[in-house]
Amino acid sequence: YQRRVRGSSGTLNTQNNMTEIWVVGSCNQDLVCITKSLPVVGETVLGTNFRTNLGGKGSNQAVAAAKLGSFVEMVGKVGKDSNAEAVHSALNSSSVKTTFLSAHPTLPTGIASIAVDFQGRNFIIVVPGANAAVDPELVDLCWKSLSTRSKNIILLTQLEIPFETNLYLFKLAKQSHVDFTITTVFNPAPLNGSGFSDEIFQYCDFIIPNETEASEMTGVKVESIDSAYQAADFLLNKGVKNVVITLGSKGCLFVNSSTRLHIPAPKVTCLDSTGAGDCFIGAFAHFLQSEGVENVLRKAVRAASFSVQREGTHASFPTLQQLESELTSN
Repeated sequence: YQRRVRGSSGTLNTQNNMTEIWVVGSCNQDLVCITKSLPVVGETVLGTNFRTNLGGKGSNQAVAAAKLGSFVEMVGKVGKDSNAEAVHSALNSSSVKTTFLSAHPTLPTGIASIAVDFQGRNFIIVVPGANAAVDPELVDLCWKSLSTRSKNIILLTQLEIPFETNLYLFKLAKQSHVDFTITTVFNPAPLNGSGFSDEIFQYCDFIIPNETEASEMTGVKVESIDSAYQAADFLLNKGVKNVVITLGSKGCLFVNSSTRLHIPAPKVTCLDSTGAGDCFIGAFAHFLQSEGVENVLRKAVRAASFSVQREGTHASFPTLQQLESELTSN
């Protein structure tokens, strides 16, 4: 099984440049406030620091994979504003291709307002802006290029763009006849208010929710490893081929029809958990191209653990050299 992670025709091979990662998703400008303690409803607290950085689950996952050495194409929408310029600049500096990152004529670039406390916990409010206009028309445009590739493709999507666009893309991927392998990876986040439906499950090679999202999708309250396995089994029974549930400080678990794995996370001091799940998913997509599933998950967990020990999102994601050093030092 570990030689055929996706249950398809064989192992993807980065060493022969046979794979590209296409991320169809969100790009935001993050507005980050650091505070000693997070406010409760109706409370005002003083912050200790403020910064802006590129965010959005799509761009975060794209940068995480690119920093590890993958070829990554970012497909999405921004506004015609200064935040859009910052998004393009940050993606290009991480070697993420932006051929299909288009400018919406009226909607602003998406933003995320993030509060982070001294324990690394966070609250996030996302205003989608142009991300809400990532539509099937843009998918069709990029598909004309994608479908002419001679390389295998990993398609990675999230729910900070309309659910209908995700469903349209995955149907297209699974119903089109192309001369290469397309692996679909779905991160169902944020789930609340997304218009999500079970129809997408049958088109998912991999689904990667966290505990909260797994609980909402399945009705199983994920509070332990055992309950996480129950939620994963529910998703398998709905037609998903491979389920990965991220468990924060407990690591992650993986389930398919023949394999059940729990990968624990190392004990680390969490400075800032913002973007850690996206770091995991970007690393997962990168290593999925050439390694067996257990190694893929172990390295993705270590990448996320590396991230939470540093401030910021993209700046906290490891390069391949940094991750290899982390793996050999422990």
